[in-house]
Amino acid sequence: MNKWDPRRLVLLMAVALAGCGGGGGGGGTSTTPTSSTLTPSDLTVTIDPSCQLPANGSVIVAPANAASSACAAGLPTAGSNQVTVAVLYGSGAGYCPVNMALLVSANTSCGVLTNSFIPGQTSTITLAPAANTALQQFVGTWSLSYHCNCGGSGSCSMPIDSTGKIVGGSCQDASRGTIIVSGAVDASGNFNGDAPSSGDVFSGTLSSINRTGTGTWVLPNAGDSGPWTASLP
Repeated sequence: MNKWDPRRLVLLMAVALAGCGGGGGGGGTSTTPTSSTLTPSDLTVTIDPSCQLPANGSVIVAPANAASSACAAGLPTAGSNQVTVAVLYGSGAGYCPVNMALLVSANTSCGVLTNSFIPGQTSTITLAPAANTALQQFVGTWSLSYHCNCGGSGSCSMPIDSTGKIVGGSCQDASRGTIIVSGAVDASGNFNGDAPSSGDVFSGTLSSINRTGTGTWVLPNAGDSGPWTASLP
């Protein structure tokens, strides 16, 4: 009865193997995370001050692979352009790979900003718009109002797309009714708009920092002019 049965060895090996493996499957054991040279929450992300980070937005960290899902996130403090991201390095679902380049991104008023982060090199990175995304800081529907030296006035809606163009711009003039406006803003904020049917011309600048604009409105064929101001809600 006490003689060793080889079948017992096979059974013991099967039990041992059942307790191993990755973290997949609900209720099963998960892969133990490996140790990291960095501790959670030691990655500080600074957003370029010219960009606005929504109070309900977030900064996402993921492996530098388009097919990979995010492995860490940080919620911003209202009114702050610095976000601390809790990064947990290791292996298995929910962990950032150890010593692998990570992609950090945030959805801001300048568009989606990205930068790379390599664990162990630095704990602070800055997200800033590149030259080719600078126009995105002006994207949105600007509200503009102008006042004429003749005593008249008007209010305008100036939707600006990602290429800097005014798309579907229009003004309601107190005495002349609806005026259709086209035009554009460049990466430096120089704004120009005109209404071919009526001759109205707008020129000035938009600021992405305080989301306001100022300039001059002119109606050459009537000799009228005046200032305009704009804001992006």
